[in-house]
Amino acid sequence: MNRYLPFMTGVYTTAPGLSKSEGKIFDVDEHYEEYLANKRRCHEEDLTKYYGTHDFRDDTRKAVVEFLRPFANTSSSDFDTICSNLQEDVAVVQLDGENDWLAAIHLCSPNHWDPRTKIGRPFNEIHAPVPEIGRTIKNYQVMLKMIVDKEPFARFAWGIATDKRLNHHPEPPPGYDEDEWRGRRVVDENTEFFVRVEKQHLIGLKEVNAFIFTIRTYLYDVDELNLEERSALAKAIGSMTDASLEYKGMDQFKDQLVSLLTKRTFGDI
Repeated sequence: MNRYLPFMTGVYTTAPGLSKSEGKIFDVDEHYEEYLANKRRCHEEDLTKYYGTHDFRDDTRKAVVEFLRPFANTSSSDFDTICSNLQEDVAVVQLDGENDWLAAIHLCSPNHWDPRTKIGRPFNEIHAPVPEIGRTIKNYQVMLKMIVDKEPFARFAWGIATDKRLNHHPEPPPGYDEDEWRGRRVVDENTEFFVRVEKQHLIGLKEVNAFIFTIRTYLYDVDELNLEERSALAKAIGSMTDASLEYKGMDQFKDQLVSLLTKRTFGDI
């Protein structure tokens, strides 16, 4: 299985970091059933927490479905059904002149954000809470038009988690302890840490002036990183601003994690 470690640069950044997509956009691996089971649980709980649309135009919906269907192992024309058979989460952004909005989202592995607060909103409003995002927002419409017109792009985002659960919607399902559901907390010295990586693809649909945005989540046990990887992760975490650490939920355990990484790194020399 491919491993994606964007922190290997040793620097944390919120810049778009778009590059030409190489290889497969949709990645089917040994965790396929686990991801689909997570999506079934979202359906059973309350699908409106994870799936929504706003002015999802018929021609755009049709183009999206036709693109996704071959990868979903289904003959359905229903957007929800297709998304429920992909390991990736899916969003659709619509452009119309100088306007843009999130027209559809199917997000069953949310990383501490609620898709209901984003649906129908433009890129600059959606990303306003992200620290150091000002430069990207300033020229974002040019970037979105490029995504629509050009070949597929890929980018990565990453952070640190203290569990391997895919679903971190900020609102826990009924019956769950809120603190336990939230995660991102150190319980004791045996707390496990995982690098949570999102591989994101942006696929332009020029004929309908829209693009598909896919999110595939990968989790890597920090204990299983090698010497070079642990060193790069420690440097990348050290490069984060206080605002980024807080936004990523890492401010409470940053020092402990860096100390752990440093000790293990030098312990292997």
